[in-house]
Amino acid sequence: MLEDNLDFEESELKSHADELPGFGFLSVQSGSSKLRPRRYYSFLHKSFQECFAAIYLCYQLLNKEISVDMLAADRKYLKELKEVLSFTCGMVAARSKETAEALIKSITIQLNETAQVYKHTQCFLALLASIFECRRDDNSFHLQMARVSGSLLKLESLKLDWHLLSDAEVVLLGEALKINSTLTELYLSYTEISDQSATGLAEALKTNSTLLELHLSHNEIGDQGATGLAEGIKINSALMKLYLNDNKIGDQGATGLAEALKINSALSELYLAHNAIGDQGVTGLAQALKLNSTLTWLDLENNKVGAQGATGLAEGLKINSTPLELHLSHNEIGDQGATGLAEALKINSTLMNLYLNDNKIGDQGATGLAEALKINSALRELCLAHNAIGDQGATGLAEALKINSSLTWLDLVNNRIGDQGATGLAEALGVNSTLLELHLSHNEIGDQGATGLAEALKINSTRMELYLSHNKIGDEGAADLAEALGVNSTLTLLDLRDNNIGATILSKLRRLQHGCRLIWLLARDL
Repeated sequence: MLEDNLDFEESELKSHADELPGFGFLSVQSGSSKLRPRRYYSFLHKSFQECFAAIYLCYQLLNKEISVDMLAADRKYLKELKEVLSFTCGMVAARSKETAEALIKSITIQLNETAQVYKHTQCFLALLASIFECRRDDNSFHLQMARVSGSLLKLESLKLDWHLLSDAEVVLLGEALKINSTLTELYLSYTEISDQSATGLAEALKTNSTLLELHLSHNEIGDQGATGLAEGIKINSALMKLYLNDNKIGDQGATGLAEALKINSALSELYLAHNAIGDQGVTGLAQALKLNSTLTWLDLENNKVGAQGATGLAEGLKINSTPLELHLSHNEIGDQGATGLAEALKINSTLMNLYLNDNKIGDQGATGLAEALKINSALRELCLAHNAIGDQGATGLAEALKINSSLTWLDLVNNRIGDQGATGLAEALGVNSTLLELHLSHNEIGDQGATGLAEALKINSTRMELYLSHNKIGDEGAADLAEALGVNSTLTLLDLRDNNIGATILSKLRRLQHGCRLIWLLARDL
C-alpha cells in the first residue's frame, strides 16, 4: 500500500502462492507470455488490502515494534491511508484500550500541529473515523475517546463543509465539543445533518462555553432539530452566531427558537433564510424581540411570511431597543405588511437596516414607509427592490428624503418608477445631504427623469453613487447628466449601462471620468 500497488507477482508470495487464492480475497490472472508463463495476484477490493495492513500495524503497535507517535506522525495515514489508520485504531481498541487511547491522543496532537486549514479538515475526518472504529460492546469507549480528543484539540476554527457526516459521526463531534475549550468557529454546512444530529449538537451547546459561531446551513434540519438546538441555546451563554438558512424549519421550529431567544443573552445573529417559516413562527420570533436584548441580526429571507407575520414583527419592533438588521426579502408581506412595519419605524429608534425586496409592495406600502422615514432617525439602509412601486410611491419617498437625515442607502431597483418619480427623487437630492447610494436601475426612467437628476447633481455635494442602468435614458438625458458632471465633483459612481445613449454622448461621458469617479456605460466598463 505504501507503494500504491494492488498487484503481486507469484514470486512475491513465495511458498504461499498456491494457498492464498483459496481464501477468496485474491484474484489470479495469467501473464501473456507463453515462453515465460507467470501468474499475477490482486486483491478483489482495496478494503482487503487496507484490513491486512491494519492487522500488520496493530501487531507492530501491540508488540512495541513501532510507537503510536511514530504511526501518527506519518502524514500518509491522515490522508491517503486514513482507512488503514481507522481500521488499526479499531483493532487496537479491541485488544488494548490503553494503546488505543494513546493513539487517539497522538493523532489529535498531530492535527493541532497541521498548519494549513484545508488539511485540518482532512486530518479531523481521519481522526473522527478512527474514533468511530473504537466502538466496543459496552458502547461507551468511542464516546470516551471523543471526549479525550476534544480535551486535547487546540484548533480555533474547523471547516467540515461539503463532507457528508453520519449521525454517529456528529454524535462523536458533539462529545468532543462538550469538553473542548478552544474551538470558536464550526462549519457544518452541506453535510446532510439531520434532526437527530442537530439535537446531538444541542446537547454539546449546553456545556460548551467557547464556541462562538455554528454554521448549519444547507442541511436537513427540520422542526425537531431546530427545537433541539433551541433547548441548547437556552442554556448556552457563549454562541453568538447561528446559521440555519436553507433547511426545513417551519413554524414549530421557529417558535422553539423564539422561546430560546427570550432567555438567551448571548446570541447576536440568527440566520433562518430559505426555510418554511410562516406567520405563526414569525409572530413567535416577534414576541421574543420584545424581551431579547442581544440579537442584532435576524434573517428571515425567502420564507412564507405574509402581512400578518410582518405586522407581528412590527409589534415586536415597537418595544425592542437593540440595534437590529432585519432581512425579510422574498416574502409576501405586501402593502399591509409594509404599512405595519412603517408604524413600528415611527416608534423604533434602533432598527438600522431593513430589507424588503421582492415582497409585492406597491405605492401604498411605499407611501406608508415614507411617512415613517419623516419621523424615524435611526434607519440607515432600506431595500425595496423588485416590488411594484410606481411614481406615486417614489414621490412619497422623495418627500421623506427631504426631511430624513439618517438614511444612507435606498434601493428601488426593478420597480415601476418613471420620469415623475425620478424627478421627485431628484428634488430630494437637491436638499438631502446624507444619502450615499441611490439605486434606480431596471425602472422606466427616460430623458425627463434623467434631466431632473442632472439638475440635482449640480447642487448635491454628497459623495454618493447613482445607479440608473437598464432604463430608457437617451442622448438628451445623458447629455444633461454629462453637463452636471462638469459641475459636480463629489459623485463617485454613475451607472448608465443598457440605456439608449448614442456613441457621441457615450464618448463625452467617458472623458468626464477622472479621479475616483467611475462611470459605467457598457458591460466592459466594469
